[in-house]
This record gives sequence, C-alpha cells and structure tokens, in this order.
Amino acid sequence: MSEIKIPVSMENTEELKKMILENPELPLLIFAGEESYCGEYDYNSVDVKGIKIKELTMDGDRYVERDTMRDKLMNKYYDNFCIGGAYMKKDLEEFVEKQISRMQFTKAIVIYVG
Repeated sequence: MSEIKIPVSMENTEELKKMILENPELPLLIFAGEESYCGEYDYNSVDVKGIKIKELTMDGDRYVERDTMRDKLMNKYYDNFCIGGAYMKKDLEEFVEKQISRMQFTKAIVIYVG
C-alpha cells in the first residue's frame, strides 16, 4: 500500500457510501462550482463541499432544485396575481404548485464540489 497521503475527507466518503447503500436506485450527480476549475490542467482535484439527496428538474440546460423552481415561478408570475394593487398570494401559490406538480422531478444523490 502506498504511503502517499491523499487529501480526502473520510467523513464525506463515509457519508457518500451510506447514502448510496441506503438509496441504491438513485442516480449520482456531481455539481462543480466555478471555483473548481483553475483552467491550467485537464482535471483538477477539488474538495467535497456537501453531499445531499435532492429533488431536481431541468430548467433549460440546468438542474434546479424544487424550492428554487418554486421561487422562480413565484417571481415570474407575481405580476399576474397583483390585481388593482392587491396581491393574491394564495391564488399565486396554488397556481405555482399546480405548475410544479406537472413537472418531472428526479430524486438524486448530489455531490457539490469546489
């Protein structure tokens, strides 16, 4: 066995192993932040920032979490639910939930690196 110390977080490794064993049917997605690529090499070593199980949908060519999509739709349709200066919050929330219920979300194990 090599004596070279490889910089890796055992806590994150153990957490990932546990999630995979508990959720073998879920896909594994890796999201890299802007800071993860220095531009000098083909590949860079990066740190794991977090491992979570998320529900995601596609928004164009990007994965988006359910809560982020909800916020985006609330902002997009806000003006449509302001009538005569009155904000119809309940109606907007019901409309957005209906839109979200029609979207296809995928549950996945997501690894954030940077």
